Amino acid sequence: MKPSMHALVEAFPHHVLDALDRGSAFVQTGTRPDREIREVIFTGMGGSGMGATLAVEWASAALRLPVSVSKRYTLPAHVGPHTAVVAMSYSGDTEETLAAVAQARSAGAWILAVGSGGALQQQALSHNENFWSMDPGNPPRSMVAFGLVYALFALEFCGAGAVDSWQSGLRSAATALGQRSGEIRSRAAQLAPVLAGKITAFYATTGTGAIATRWRQQWNENAKLPGWDAEIPEMNHNETVGWAGGSDAVAAVFLRHPEDGLRNRFRLEFTAHRLRDAGGTVVEILPKATDPWEAGLELIHLGDWLSVEAADRSGADILDIQIIQDLKAQLHQWKAPENGSISPI
Repeated sequence: MKPSMHALVEAFPHHVLDALDRGSAFVQTGTRPDREIREVIFTGMGGSGMGATLAVEWASAALRLPVSVSKRYTLPAHVGPHTAVVAMSYSGDTEETLAAVAQARSAGAWILAVGSGGALQQQALSHNENFWSMDPGNPPRSMVAFGLVYALFALEFCGAGAVDSWQSGLRSAATALGQRSGEIRSRAAQLAPVLAGKITAFYATTGTGAIATRWRQQWNENAKLPGWDAEIPEMNHNETVGWAGGSDAVAAVFLRHPEDGLRNRFRLEFTAHRLRDAGGTVVEILPKATDPWEAGLELIHLGDWLSVEAADRSGADILDIQIIQDLKAQLHQWKAPENGSISPI
């Protein structure tokens, strides 16, 4: 019997610890690059790619090489033998990721694959490439801990560097978080009625914007509600003005972090105050943890619980992704027209 989304969310701290143990074993037994690596590109979509987005943002200050995350069918034209491409697809059958890997392989890039099976695993093994596995059968969005931890290991494995003592920091943070999971769920349950049924914007400052993206993705996929995410200070240069045309159907959630820069913190507080004065539903989230690793994990965990609590309140089917499955089925049957034009479906 497959675990429920509630059980998978509750298991998030354990997933972090499990991924640290598994990732360490993969690093010890894996085949490191046999050439100079000059850049690292992660490629992955949705929940599969979210871990890489988080890892690259959290490790950015310590990186010694250019590192990016690609969420498309193609990679930059300059990809070549000195590029490390880390492909992340939980199912192993994500067509955008497989297309990007095919391009990387043709260009002679060094490849590391992450997933639970599928074509990605088959191809990696047939080309003698590293494949770092996780248990199959779960929604990709519920495996973000493995994506985050494996991506951090991959950065070190490829020689791009990583934050000092990140493994011990994450391990301590996950252990502490596991002891607080019930408290964090209670906080989410109190927050859910405030945002119930609302289109919600999720904001964070530069350096933690990936957490806002994670909140938005979970709001979309678990709670079955629309929303968007953006970063401060960029949103202050245009999006802030758009709230003059807001309504009671729209809410804003501002995610704070102990390492927010002082000027960005001022921007966040100013923006939240103005949106609140304009009559909007505004929520500011400050983690209780002061340690940066634990604060980051706490925010992810709280956002996951919030999306589940919101789904429970509305009666939404958390696991329903029929619209995604329908699109994949249509894409499987679709053939490009000879004249290159596409008619609306």
